[in-house]
Amino acid sequence: MMSPCCEAGCTHSGDGGGIKAMTAATAALLFGLMALAWSADLLVKSSVTVAHGLGIAPLMIGMIVIGFATSAPEMIVSTIAAWSSGVDLALGNALGSNIANIALVLGVTAIIRSVPSSDGVCRRELPSLVLITLLLFVLLRDQYLGRLDGVLLLALLGGLLVVMTRIALRDQQPAAETGQAGTARIDVRAPLILLFISLIILMLSARLMVWGAVVLAHGFGVSELIIGLSVVAIGTSLPELAASIASALRGHHELAMGNILGSNVFNSLAVIGLPAVMVPGSFDGAVISRDLPWVMALTLLLWLVLARQHQLGRLTGALLLITYMTYQALLFMR
Repeated sequence: MMSPCCEAGCTHSGDGGGIKAMTAATAALLFGLMALAWSADLLVKSSVTVAHGLGIAPLMIGMIVIGFATSAPEMIVSTIAAWSSGVDLALGNALGSNIANIALVLGVTAIIRSVPSSDGVCRRELPSLVLITLLLFVLLRDQYLGRLDGVLLLALLGGLLVVMTRIALRDQQPAAETGQAGTARIDVRAPLILLFISLIILMLSARLMVWGAVVLAHGFGVSELIIGLSVVAIGTSLPELAASIASALRGHHELAMGNILGSNVFNSLAVIGLPAVMVPGSFDGAVISRDLPWVMALTLLLWLVLARQHQLGRLTGALLLITYMTYQALLFMR
């Protein structure tokens, strides 16, 4: 039977072909990361423009539009990874991105500028994330990601989208009340074209990135779960980082927080749910013993800090960043 390494397109590391394959994989991974970040950033910008042009509420932009758009890399990478080499890389990507979003993205954003939070985040979004993580513990306790698990996660995502949309529409004020009655509507045709182009580039760069990650994982003897939790997770979290920093610097704090919380919801439900439906399979037990507990602990920590302080200050941001570096160190020490 052909080894996973050979299926990924590499050769044995003892010959020149192996060196060439490793070099090509490194170049593919680096180029894929850059293209992924650029295309996802374009996807976010065009999505926001389309949302404004169609009169979508700010809450929907942060939680649904930007949250979904910045989770698109994770969804594409995880689905392709599941087809290519099983669910380990897909799970590692999803959970690693959730950890990166809270500890790395919010940490760096808070260091640059304090990120305030509304009461609604502590009453709705963070408790929902805690419950979703608990559900993942229940579904994944048998170390098998099955189709029924995926259907349940995707159905829950659909229900949450309906609820979030209703909340956004309920809280939306008419343009006349906000003093924008005379504002000209934005032509969404050009942004829609950019949206389509960015999605194509996103898919191609994600495929290139997965190939490079799988080849490097086997070449260096590192498990695909670890690659997914580290290199791929950080790469696919770059759009969240860019969007959150830009939102915070422009004073759109609700977009920065909504981006992260919405992205983590999509990661937990869609990024894991899609591969489960398409390519069910078993996975590394470290997901249950190590990675899910980290996701839960960071979500609970974020909830506790925001409930007490109603903002993420620079000190908290520094602690989150140190926590993330500690987690990454633990991954490669095992």
